[in-house]
Amino acid sequence: MKTTKIMTLALVAIMSVTQFSCKKDKVETPTPPVVKKYLPTSILVQNATTAATIQTNNITYNSDASIVTLERIAGATTINWTFNYNQNGTLKTATYTHSTSGTSIYNLSYDGNNRLNKIQKTGASPDMLNLNYVAATNTYVGTGGNQDGTSIKLDMAGQLESRKYSATTGGQIDLTYQNSQKGVFADANITESFLVFSIAFGDISRYSYFHKQQLDAAVETGTFFGGSSMFQNYNRDANGYITSYLVNGSSTFGTFSQSYTMSYTEL
Repeated sequence: MKTTKIMTLALVAIMSVTQFSCKKDKVETPTPPVVKKYLPTSILVQNATTAATIQTNNITYNSDASIVTLERIAGATTINWTFNYNQNGTLKTATYTHSTSGTSIYNLSYDGNNRLNKIQKTGASPDMLNLNYVAATNTYVGTGGNQDGTSIKLDMAGQLESRKYSATTGGQIDLTYQNSQKGVFADANITESFLVFSIAFGDISRYSYFHKQQLDAAVETGTFFGGSSMFQNYNRDANGYITSYLVNGSSTFGTFSQSYTMSYTEL
């Protein structure tokens, strides 16, 4: 009887140690924090003096935070862009529809390194642009078509640093950023192919440049319009995202002041 009690106590002790060891060995995997993305869905551009609306831009995204539609309304004119992507995230096609001048489709091609090397435009006013990527300067150089002679140089953050216009147009634009501050499209998935296309064709990025960092200035030299635009008076929400800013500029036509107001959606 005594032996049985001793064996029972020993078994209880072993089970207790085993359970304690299992509890000790079990490592709780912490739940990763949810990272929220804030994407601009509306950009209202107004005359900063009169508050008259210049244009309204409405934007939608896919689950990857890539832009899929962009609607621009300026007075009686409406322009719609629709974007389709390849499985690897590069831009495949872009469809442009103008409320009065019709529809154009852009097909994009890539080299073996998934670098954009050709843009073919069909529909109204067909066009074509070959692109050669120069790694040493992070620059795309264009040949052929109406944009022959253009070049698009990106900075280390993948944003537009400078663009030389076509050989026919001449001149260039240079941008500077405040890299310690978020830009309007800080959380959007602006791929390199999308950015290069938007700069090369369609004037999509004229009023935003799809910047990840806060844009400070855009200076044009050697062009008919010339002049500069200073981006200032930035206002931000509690999460540090830009809600409005002013653009004060000058050109051969005089000075101007425009206000930009953004609305965001959470992804």
